[in-house]
Amino acid sequence: MKLGWKLFLLLLAFSLTPFVALRLNAVRGMERLSEELSGHVAAFLVREAQGRMADLVEDHARLLRARRDNLGLRLQLQAVAVQKRLFGQAPEAAAEASFPVRIRRMGMARGGRPPDFEHLLLAPDGTTRPASAPDTGLLFTAPPGSPLAPLRPEMARLAPLAEDFADLSRPDDPPLWRVVTLTDGLTAVTLTDGRHPGLFDPRDTFWFRSALAAGPEEDPVWTLPYIVPALDRIMLTVSMAVRDASGAAAAVTAISTPLDDMLAGLTPGGHISHELTSFLVTAVQPVGGGERQLQAAAGSRPGRNRHGWLVRVEPEQVRSENREVFAETAHDVAEGRAGVRRLSFEGRDSLWAYAPAGPGQALLQIAPVAEVLAEAATAATYVQRRIAEQVAFSGIVAAAVMLVLFPATLLGARTVTRPAADLARAARRLATGDFTARAHPKGRDELAELGRIFNDMAPQLADQVRMRESLELAMEVQLRLLPKAPPRVPGLDMAALSIYCDETGGDYYDFYEFTGQKRGRVGVVVGDVCGHGVGAALLMATARALMRPRAALAVPPGEMAAGVNRDLCQDTMGTGRFMTLFYVEIDPAGRSLRWARAGHDPALLYDPATDAFTELSGRGVALGVLDDAAYEDMRLEAIPAGAVLVVGSDGIWESRDPAGGMFGKARLERVVRQTAGRGAAAVVAAVAQALDDFRGDAPQEDDVTLVVVAFTSSPEDAACT
Repeated sequence: MKLGWKLFLLLLAFSLTPFVALRLNAVRGMERLSEELSGHVAAFLVREAQGRMADLVEDHARLLRARRDNLGLRLQLQAVAVQKRLFGQAPEAAAEASFPVRIRRMGMARGGRPPDFEHLLLAPDGTTRPASAPDTGLLFTAPPGSPLAPLRPEMARLAPLAEDFADLSRPDDPPLWRVVTLTDGLTAVTLTDGRHPGLFDPRDTFWFRSALAAGPEEDPVWTLPYIVPALDRIMLTVSMAVRDASGAAAAVTAISTPLDDMLAGLTPGGHISHELTSFLVTAVQPVGGGERQLQAAAGSRPGRNRHGWLVRVEPEQVRSENREVFAETAHDVAEGRAGVRRLSFEGRDSLWAYAPAGPGQALLQIAPVAEVLAEAATAATYVQRRIAEQVAFSGIVAAAVMLVLFPATLLGARTVTRPAADLARAARRLATGDFTARAHPKGRDELAELGRIFNDMAPQLADQVRMRESLELAMEVQLRLLPKAPPRVPGLDMAALSIYCDETGGDYYDFYEFTGQKRGRVGVVVGDVCGHGVGAALLMATARALMRPRAALAVPPGEMAAGVNRDLCQDTMGTGRFMTLFYVEIDPAGRSLRWARAGHDPALLYDPATDAFTELSGRGVALGVLDDAAYEDMRLEAIPAGAVLVVGSDGIWESRDPAGGMFGKARLERVVRQTAGRGAAAVVAAVAQALDDFRGDAPQEDDVTLVVVAFTSSPEDAACT
């Protein structure tokens, strides 16, 4: 062989070696880069989906709880109307009126069918005649075996409830059945769409017995979902007892509504997953022991019409193959905790997001991880396909490339590595907190696509950081709205504390030192806005702005509260938002208290000399509910020296320990009794420490606010100072 050929072959060998090595290294590097970027993108997408699902299920659960609260509030208004009619005088027109009555026919129908009902019209003289079933209005049901004529006086008093219930209804209301059952069995029911809920003797129902067994502080009482055969629907019922002046229950009033209408509008769109599945679940312990189960009273599957919810006569079992994680999820649901977990559902790796939606219930939403990672899988497949195409193409054109191997190799290496290096530099800048870092993608290959994905991701991360900074600023502004320290007033020792469970909260307290006609008095106010977060904080700030100028006026506390309520209703009417409030004016020299309550829990006045607690009660609904609401002025004279006034929000006695037990007012009274002699600040500190010890590792679920005022001198000493 000639030397020229040998030299050619030697140069060719030297040329092929780096060519092959560079080619293999480039292919391997691209595969490794594809795997790393796909892994990072997949992890980012899963984290982002978890956050969005957590926010979504919290929003929907909060909406469902708000609907329950709204229905409970409407039941309270209904109970007020029932109490007014039940213990008032019957209208004169009712004496000559005839009342529609629904009675049960005796015996069994042919074919073993259950007995049906007939409708009668009870005349003023006590006689009855057959009548057709009414379409609307109030329909009476007599207790089994009772004559109808003796029941006319009670029917006459209850008959005006038809108009009262109509006034309490709105055109956009879902189907509602309003029921009033006296303890002697007489029942009045509103008809909805001409349909009767099929009640024969409501005294046998769970909601009637539960309402009678509950105390006034436990009203209202909710049932779990149950089927009503007469309506062929799954229903929820909220009920409460109607009591006479002595506190004895004289009747039970209730509102029933279909479960699917309560859930309407909660099924989300496809911005998270087009295969999102939703359930309304309850964690139950099987009879005889065993692991907890999740039973779904209703569910929403992809592709359903209307609002997508399907209620079930027999609860559906929601299961997973990941038994350990599923047990933790069921435990969270049973404890009323929210969370997001990753476990299988129907054989698919899925994300489970859940949040409490009511007493003993939770809203559960499940999305398959495969759909969440669809973008990452598409990008990885695209990169792998391009790599395979390049390998095949390079084999075909290798002979032609050999003639220009060195320049082609250098040019090719720079073309391949420049986008990757640019992306790595941008990623390093982003990791140091520089959110202006951007890649410079060129072309339409997989690296250019990854560069564009990176450029889209950086602003989203910046928005998240800015949102966190905004929440911190909102928290700082809200804390500045609270008093820095209580005023120094002779004869009084005051201290206060407010702890929010989120960055911002809805609790609020304030102190007022008056001039003019109120000179010498001190005003103390504690408020609690329904809900948490920025919306509650804004409503709290609005209420604070309305309170300050009105508190300075020379008007009684009840009139002041009514004025604030009228102004606040202009902002809250129709939104479902409201707040409770307790306002008290203290006269240190006269040793007296004047106060008004707006739906807030009564304050406590402790007298160490008698070791007795007095509740400062009074009538008045929450602010922002009824613009014409009236509030009762209350007064207490001759407050003894050493007495301690305690005003707090329900976040204190409704705090829960890890087992779900509540802190309760009895435990609060015990702490006050033990520390009353050490001053107001000691009482506040002791209550805060007791709450921390009680909750343990359990999260704080509600805002906590406490104001303590101790009377430190006798009336004569206060007057002298």
